[in-house]
Amino acid sequence: MSSTSTNTTPTSTSTWRSTRSEIKRQIMDRKDVKSKLSPASVVDLTFKFYAYQVLQGDEVEQSFTTANYIELRWDDMDLTWDIREHPETPFIAFDYDDLWHPELLVTNSAKDDFSLIRPMSQKLIVFYNGTVSLSTPAMLRTTCSLDLTHYPFDVQNCEIIFIPYFDECNFTLRIIEIDSMPDPFRLTGEWNIIRRHITTEVYMPAKLKIRRSSLFYVVSVIVPMVITSLTTSCVFLIPPASGEKVSFLVTLFVSNAVFLNYIATTMPRTMSLDNLPRLSLFLVVGLMESFFALIATIFVMRKYRQEQELKKKRALNQHGSNIQYTNTSNNNGNGHVMRDPLSEREANDKHNKSTRESSGTKANEGVQNQEMFMKRNRVLPLENPNKTELEKDHKKSPERKGCGITWTQWDMVFFILYHVTSMPFYVLLFI
Repeated sequence: MSSTSTNTTPTSTSTWRSTRSEIKRQIMDRKDVKSKLSPASVVDLTFKFYAYQVLQGDEVEQSFTTANYIELRWDDMDLTWDIREHPETPFIAFDYDDLWHPELLVTNSAKDDFSLIRPMSQKLIVFYNGTVSLSTPAMLRTTCSLDLTHYPFDVQNCEIIFIPYFDECNFTLRIIEIDSMPDPFRLTGEWNIIRRHITTEVYMPAKLKIRRSSLFYVVSVIVPMVITSLTTSCVFLIPPASGEKVSFLVTLFVSNAVFLNYIATTMPRTMSLDNLPRLSLFLVVGLMESFFALIATIFVMRKYRQEQELKKKRALNQHGSNIQYTNTSNNNGNGHVMRDPLSEREANDKHNKSTRESSGTKANEGVQNQEMFMKRNRVLPLENPNKTELEKDHKKSPERKGCGITWTQWDMVFFILYHVTSMPFYVLLFI
């Protein structure tokens, strides 16, 4: 078994470490470095900003949180060394607080902890030619005026405003960039960044155009809400005899109220007529339609009850009109009163029986029995109205009060009217 060895002459670890330590000591012993003063009266600043992902948006607080990566560079000639003497050491890391550095402010921060950006590694990388680099990931929570008119299909334009802060000098932005880079965390959030832009002004506003991923809201909010709204119209297809029309409507009314309460918890408290979410407006209209459907259902149920009472009354009237009547006139035959033979026999039997039982009684009792007999044979039953009363009942019938429309026709009218008035709000919600 043979082995192969490679002849290399790397700088020993101790030598490399001592070289870096010597360079750092020489730099830190310089008077201008110890004073931590700005390297020049005007500092040329290179700023790069990379936006990964919008992690969270808070509609109530009007803010959003982003995952970013920031690079900041400037030149300081007091931090140079001869690369020819130390070719193995092109750069050295210094502690963040050991050297002069600009402070990077986020002026529209929604949280005090993020008002100043400090590198997470707490290190500054210094190159041999005096270039100093500050690079760090940053989770920034900033304010943004959200327009929720088309929520949850909204697109927002938000800014992250950076201002480099110098103690005793000015600065010029030499290079400023904003770009996208692969997300190292592979995060999938509610928002997607569709455009990035930054301007070279006194302050550095990084402008992000973001779009909400609306699939969750479509599946869990909009589809159930639309189905509930469409189901409300089915109350006009339920027959009143079932007794479930009102309870059905009350259940749907409560469902709409639950949806409205959910949306209210996600909406900002400062909305105006110009920034009124269409989804909230649709839910309010749905509640109003449920209320008017309840009023219409009560009207239909009253109509149904009146028609049922009228049918019963007509059935009784029809039964009374089938009774046969005979002539009870004794002299000239001019007055005709119809008489029921069966009722006449029963009355005669009762009269004979009462006559036998009335033997030996007082005379006035016989008179009363005779009056009862005469009344039974000469007049119509009190339960049967005459022709004039039937005409009055017909004039007061529900068909004549409702322009001849029955309860089934009213149900169909309200069903069509409900969908006609709802259609514009469906269009308003999805355009």
